[in-house]
Amino acid sequence: MLATICIAGLYFSFVDLKSHRIPNRSLLTLSVILLSIEIFTGQGIHFKSAAIALAVGTALSIFAGVGFGDVKLIFVLTLFVITPTQTGVELFLVGIAITSVVSLAVTLFRGGKSADPVALAPSIFIGAILCASFT
Repeated sequence: MLATICIAGLYFSFVDLKSHRIPNRSLLTLSVILLSIEIFTGQGIHFKSAAIALAVGTALSIFAGVGFGDVKLIFVLTLFVITPTQTGVELFLVGIAITSVVSLAVTLFRGGKSADPVALAPSIFIGAILCASFT
């Protein structure tokens, strides 16, 4: 599972950094791959956690300007990767927070403005990798 998340993270990060979009086809492909791995390994699908992530993500999309592609990506990763334990959620959120701050700092250092779009896919995948590695 970890190798799949790392490879997908590289792909999604590259696409998000380049176009500031996360294509639905790519999300669907990732979902099918993760579902196949889940069926093979029997790790479990976290429906309740994914529903909560979708609700919170939708609110962030409406009120805080988070792209809905990022929300869908978090939903897919929460469904299959992010464990619904306190440690899993903490690792995921810490990974997102630290990487997002670094990404924003790099954007500002390069002469960008704080209103410039920041690709969140790298941050989301760093959080998912931390969660998959330590839980």
